[in-house]
Formats: sequence, structure tokens, C-alpha cells
Amino acid sequence: MFTHSLKFFLLCFVTLSLSACSNSEEIIEEDLPPVEVDLPEVPALELLDTAHTYEDGSYSIIGLRLNKEELFERMLSVSAIVDEIYTCESVTEQLAARLLQPLDEEGEPVEINRAGCLFPHIYVVDNLRSEQRFLIVGYDWEHFEPQLTIGQRYSFHGTYTQRARGHMSSEYGLLVTNDITGEGIVPVPPPVLEDE
Repeated sequence: MFTHSLKFFLLCFVTLSLSACSNSEEIIEEDLPPVEVDLPEVPALELLDTAHTYEDGSYSIIGLRLNKEELFERMLSVSAIVDEIYTCESVTEQLAARLLQPLDEEGEPVEINRAGCLFPHIYVVDNLRSEQRFLIVGYDWEHFEPQLTIGQRYSFHGTYTQRARGHMSSEYGLLVTNDITGEGIVPVPPPVLEDE
């Protein structure tokens, strides 16, 4: 009797198992809206595609920033592309006298060379895709600015520092420039010495 019960039990088990497998439900496909993936922007890869120094010994902006500690307060050259040239704002005589003109012994303003342009400066970049601009100040703007072309690469020679007259830079500093060289740049003529 036990074997009959076992056979009956196995027969019921197999029958139920097979009926469960064969009893399939229809799969209903729904049209779902497309999934929107919000990924971060691709990072700028300037560190990979910009040289830190060039064959002439000049630095790129990335090169300066990566070597700031050892280059700070040193005379050096930066090779970069002009991104923006500051356009002088109009200046009232009173403001110019207060901000720029030193006073002589009698308290009268001394004539200045750059009346009408408070703090000339240029922004340069390593490449035209770069969002990291670098500040160039201290150059003879009347001589150099008419010769500069936006989008052209030049070499800027001067002192890498944090601040200059009328300028304070971010943690990456600025270049107080005493000379600019490059294609189409005429050097500043030497001063004319007058015989006494």
C-alpha cells in the first residue's frame, strides 16, 4: 500500500509540475518612454594635449599652474594665444588723478603716459577650446596692443606673480610683462638719450 501511495504521490507531483510549466501567461509589452541618462560633461583634457614647456623654453599656462610653487616670482616666458584684449574704459580726469597720477612736490598731478586707460591687460589661453584664461599685465599697451591679433600665439616675457598695480589674480597668478614677441611684433624702440 505504501508503494501505491508513493506512486500516486509521484504521479500527482509530476502532473502538477508539468501543468505549472505548460500554463504560461501572455507577456504584455508596454511602450515605455525612452530613458534619459544624465551624465556629467566630458572633462577638459587640456593637461593631456598641451605641452607644459616648449622648445624655446617658454611655459604653457598649464605648465605654469602645475609648477606654480617653483616658478612663482621668477622671470620667465609664456607662450599663449591671445583670447581677449582689454578695451580701455573712459576715465574722468578726477578718477585718473586719484587712482593713477602721482603728485609732485607741490601736490599737482604728474602727467601720466596712459591717461584714459586705467589698467590695460590681455587674457591668453593655451588653445582656443580652453576655458582657463591667464592674465597678462604691465606691458606697453600703446606699443603692443595695435600689433596683437586675437587668436594668434605670442611669447610674453616677464615676472610670474600674484598681483600687480591695479590687478589681483586668482590662485594661479598673472604675468607682469616687460616684452612681447612673435610674428608681426615690432620690438619697443630703445629710449632716445638727450645730450645735456
